[in-house]
Amino acid sequence: MRIKQLLKEVTLLAVSVGVVSATPIVGTLNFTGGATVSQFALDFSPEGGGTGTVRSTPGSNGNTGAFAGLNDTSVGTILDRTDTTQPVGVPLNPPNGINNYLVFPTALPNVVFRLDFILPGSFSPAQCGAAPAPQQTCTPPTGPTGQISPYNLTNYLDASGQISSSAGFSVRGTVLNTLTSEVSNFNGTFTATFLNTPYQQTLSTVLSGGSVRVPFSATFTVTSVPEPSTLAMVGAFAVIAGLKLRKRR
Repeated sequence: MRIKQLLKEVTLLAVSVGVVSATPIVGTLNFTGGATVSQFALDFSPEGGGTGTVRSTPGSNGNTGAFAGLNDTSVGTILDRTDTTQPVGVPLNPPNGINNYLVFPTALPNVVFRLDFILPGSFSPAQCGAAPAPQQTCTPPTGPTGQISPYNLTNYLDASGQISSSAGFSVRGTVLNTLTSEVSNFNGTFTATFLNTPYQQTLSTVLSGGSVRVPFSATFTVTSVPEPSTLAMVGAFAVIAGLKLRKRR
């Protein structure tokens, strides 16, 4: 009975601390846009200026949590990428990441996405130069600048029987609530589709110094980060409860 009572007290403290704490920014955000891809850069549309425009797209899965109110009229901006400004596979501008990576200034003026890391592509480069065929995968080899490629490329057979391809890359970072200074984590995935175009054709264009324009979709999933003070309070109470139990024994 004493153990149950102590566990109950710990639970009640954790709940009460959670109530006192600010509500974290959590949820799922879906959006679309366009981009121009070259060997060393990703320029979100409209081209130039350092940023591009994206539009929320709830779609069949819907935006959830803090982003539930965004619809297909909600417009945001996102930072362009170059090998210099956002290198792959290394922490970006620690400890706070690249600020204002993604914002929806009208719909969510207090929410700021900060980019911390661009994940390297996870496929082998072995099939990058092979004759096009369905089910092939490729992460392009390291380029002249020494950069690791973030892109995962896949060939597939589309509904018309033609070889099409998709390209994707993943990012992660933090989300700042500027009203409360509370921080959450996010993981994001970008995906683009090249209809009737195997990735070998796209690679040939890009690696020869050209560029391709493509629409993309993205999903960002935001999860809360327990506040250090909250963890400390709960941990301290758990220690006290343990000491009480030991004393009673």
